[in-house]
Amino acid sequence: MEFSVIICTYNRANILSKCLTSLSKQYFPKDHYEVIIVNNNSTDNTEEMALSFAELWPHFQYIMETNQWLSQARNTGSRLANGNLLVFLDDDVIIPETYLDRVAYIHSKFRFP
Repeated sequence: MEFSVIICTYNRANILSKCLTSLSKQYFPKDHYEVIIVNNNSTDNTEEMALSFAELWPHFQYIMETNQWLSQARNTGSRLANGNLLVFLDDDVIIPETYLDRVAYIHSKFRFP
């Protein structure tokens, strides 16, 4: 797996929905990356909303992290990751359709040992 896209979120279901919608429109093949949603103990409908996107990707993980610190959520996502490269997205970002293509290009062009 080339990438693990990790999105940590807390009580921002509506905003996360927009982020996942933009991620779902990537030109990059969906079977070459995984999506990991780390719910940092939200009390809104984040879980239901996030899981409604699960079928869009062949590799999708959702987990609840009850320790409410961004660093904890990122560490949890990192531990679950299967990709060669970790891509962290904020839950309020809307990315262009070529975002992962560009990440792949930059990684291949300027690969560090």
